Amino acid sequence: GLPSDNPYSLDWNLSVGRIIGWNVQDVSLLISRTLFYQDICGEPVRPRDWHNRFSFIFGEGFGETGGIFHQIPYAIEIRQYGFKPRVFGDLRNSRQIGVLLKTYTGSNYIEYLGHGDWFWFAPSLYGLDSHSKAIDVAHAKNWIFTKPSIFLSSACLMGRTDGIPPQMNIGLTMLHAGCNCFVGATRETGSEAGLTVFENHMIVDNYSVGEALRGEKRVDKELPNYYVRTLYGDPAFNPYEPINGFSN
Repeated sequence: GLPSDNPYSLDWNLSVGRIIGWNVQDVSLLISRTLFYQDICGEPVRPRDWHNRFSFIFGEGFGETGGIFHQIPYAIEIRQYGFKPRVFGDLRNSRQIGVLLKTYTGSNYIEYLGHGDWFWFAPSLYGLDSHSKAIDVAHAKNWIFTKPSIFLSSACLMGRTDGIPPQMNIGLTMLHAGCNCFVGATRETGSEAGLTVFENHMIVDNYSVGEALRGEKRVDKELPNYYVRTLYGDPAFNPYEPINGFSN
């Protein structure tokens, strides 16, 4: 894409989301996962099946505030809607632990709150070697999401695609690995980049991802997140929630 594909304005009536991928094959698979979503997921059998899992990951280096004031309370709140949430914070948010516990590949909903860039995100910063614990395109491209998860990010730049090869974007890498939707920012954001409004639209109001993002932008207009949050995936996609089941 060109830098002009995503200007800092909504005046040109840009779509709320776009179907995008590394290549034509990835785009075709993304469309197929959306069309055959219920067949791929199957019906939940046990309360802690993939369908009901919601992983919250907060990063180190001041990401703890988001974990304490949003993720932990929200994880408690969504239990009333049938979710089985897990919160991964300091000292248990590295890539190695994420693979071991299936923090990402084993959850229907994934929310990351921390530091990021277009080619990686780094929840684990403390210790001697933070680089080896980051989730980057070199490792995540080999992950396998056996069921189509939804990935939500409150981090800088994870949605940037302009000026870089698509294979270098961590959001598109998650789609390549099998996620069905990625929400992230194309530029730097701050504490205004919360996800509560978006998630409530999805879970409580049973909106599609496109409707949820549009609804969020109508309510939460704090800059710069208002301009730079974007959606990669079919805007009409409406994932499974325990309270709503599968939606048409």
